[in-house]
Amino acid sequence: MKNKLAGWAASIRNLWMMRQLNAARFGEILNEATIYGTPEAGRVHFNGRLATFAFLGRKLTLREGEVELVEVFFHDIYGRLDVKGKTVIDAGCGVGDTPIVFSLRGANHVIGYDANEKRIETAKWNVGRNCIKNTDLSCRFIKSLAELPFGEALKIDIEGGEHEIFREAEDRDILKFDEIIMECHGGYNDIEGRLRGLGYETEIYNPTFNGRNVMLYAKKAGGKR
Repeated sequence: MKNKLAGWAASIRNLWMMRQLNAARFGEILNEATIYGTPEAGRVHFNGRLATFAFLGRKLTLREGEVELVEVFFHDIYGRLDVKGKTVIDAGCGVGDTPIVFSLRGANHVIGYDANEKRIETAKWNVGRNCIKNTDLSCRFIKSLAELPFGEALKIDIEGGEHEIFREAEDRDILKFDEIIMECHGGYNDIEGRLRGLGYETEIYNPTFNGRNVMLYAKKAGGKR
């Protein structure tokens, strides 16, 4: 109970500071039910611009990215990917939170893309600030799986664009990935059906904080290409 109360106290403090220092984005962030209403907020020090917290024994400092911080680092929504020693393609890498997670979990190389130039600039700052190695990030609008390089694992979070990408993808461009994980916006049956038809085992889990999306994880049966 004491820990829960401390978490809520930290939530209120962070929420007020966020309102004072970042009023322009406050409404958008509040609508997404960010970290400030969760018990985990007590584990984050937020000064209105930077969030500092511990992850896997490392002290991390991130600029922006409050919305996904708890989901990515504390709820570990991408934890099903077996990234150790592998190349991970991160389509929709945002402010660099997921590349950081994959790198710290032992990925050999993380290649991240985001269509928003400002987010990529922030991602590069976050990766550099936290001394994350073997990570390449670039601003790019992903139109198809064919344009992505090879990687054993693929993560996608492109705000609904995943439906068209998987509908138009050639089988060979999907099958070059042993594992695929994504946040599905507005349904998942079409993508899950396509993946199952290609021999992937799938799992749907963890409706996200806004209640509208789910996570889809897929792995080739037997784990072999």
